[in-house]
Amino acid sequence: MNWSSTLSLLYLIFVCNLPRLYL
Repeated sequence: MNWSSTLSLLYLIFVCNLPRLYL
């Protein structure tokens, strides 16, 4: 796995989990 795909995957997970923190 290269860094760009890893960072994009982590960013996607972060964005998907962000609304849960505010609910």
